Amino acid sequence: MIKKEQFRNFFWERKVVKTLSKNGRFRRSTNLNSASQVGIYGVYENAEQFDSVIKFSEKLQQQGKVVKTLIYLPTPLPTPQPVRKIPPSMSVLRPSQISFAKFPLKTAVRAWHFIYEDFDILFDTSLNFHHMDISVMSASNARFKTGKAGEWNSRVNDFSISFKDNISQEEMLQIMQEYLKIF
Repeated sequence: MIKKEQFRNFFWERKVVKTLSKNGRFRRSTNLNSASQVGIYGVYENAEQFDSVIKFSEKLQQQGKVVKTLIYLPTPLPTPQPVRKIPPSMSVLRPSQISFAKFPLKTAVRAWHFIYEDFDILFDTSLNFHHMDISVMSASNARFKTGKAGEWNSRVNDFSISFKDNISQEEMLQIMQEYLKIF
């Protein structure tokens, strides 16, 4: 099993490097206040993380921004009462929609629409490293990409922030907002 995962990681790494070399996006530093189109991507492993990103998205929409969200759910979220609703501007990616090389399958049309969207800013809001984070961020056409710092994250993001261990999703989003108001 370990060899299979090492093999997948090898193909994933090659695909990320190839994707980065082919991505001809127009880079531009953008202040959060002047951004009109915002993308939010993340891997959410519990209901609290999911809820905090929905609140963040709603807050940006109240500021007049067009916000689209792509989430990767490696496991089903627990659904408290009332039943959790997914907003129409949110696309969900599930493990069955992921290729051997850890990129979305071409049949995951909503995910690819999100990736090819021309966002002013794209946030990677995942708290931990996931191969899918790098896959989505490397293929994205967003003008400015930001997220947590890390070996691979620094290769795909235009601005990476180092967070303390055990930071909550809400704290992370607040810090990202404050930094992006500076640009």
